Amino acid sequence: MSKALNLEGNVFTRLHVIRRIENNRHGNTQWLCRCECGKTTVVTGTRLVRGIIKSCGCLRDDTTTRRNTTHGKKGTRIYRIWLNMKNRCNNTKNVRKDYRGRGISICDSWNNSFEEFYKWAFSHGYDDSKSIDRINNDGNYCPENCRWADRVTQANNNRRNVFICIGDEKKTVAQWVKITGLNYSTIFSKLQHGKDEEVKNIIIGKLKEGITA
Repeated sequence: MSKALNLEGNVFTRLHVIRRIENNRHGNTQWLCRCECGKTTVVTGTRLVRGIIKSCGCLRDDTTTRRNTTHGKKGTRIYRIWLNMKNRCNNTKNVRKDYRGRGISICDSWNNSFEEFYKWAFSHGYDDSKSIDRINNDGNYCPENCRWADRVTQANNNRRNVFICIGDEKKTVAQWVKITGLNYSTIFSKLQHGKDEEVKNIIIGKLKEGITA
């Protein structure tokens, strides 16, 4: 068996090796180290030399803190939109059939940087009344295929759109809502409960009101 290296006095990133202590239960050499932050920690020689352990844990915490505070936008609506977009496309544990399940992905610049997404958003019409919308519903999240749209625009771009025929006119729920001023959620809820005829009558009634007004 080769003799263990003497690491005493060496510095590995944030860890200053104080002295060797007893081996762990697996027989690996262990070293008592003092971290730059002042805390002491015990690390095996192998992990020190290979750079697997670089601090008492404070380096990881500092990196996370910097990542969350650099842009100062954590907790904002635009930041939540970015996180939700990534979750829809990147979550391997809960694959969304409408996104990752269909091969929808995010371009590298947005996926790797909130700041890049943020700059694009505010230079392309973002405000708190709008949501991100893919122009081609089968395309990816990228600057060339995305826009900021209101609820009606998004609803019209939904591949699961529900169409309602009244007379010779066939329109989406969102389009009828825009024409009549009806509440989208109320109308859609009625359709989900099979009340198609009731919805048609409500729309017809509103259309008549507009004619006689």
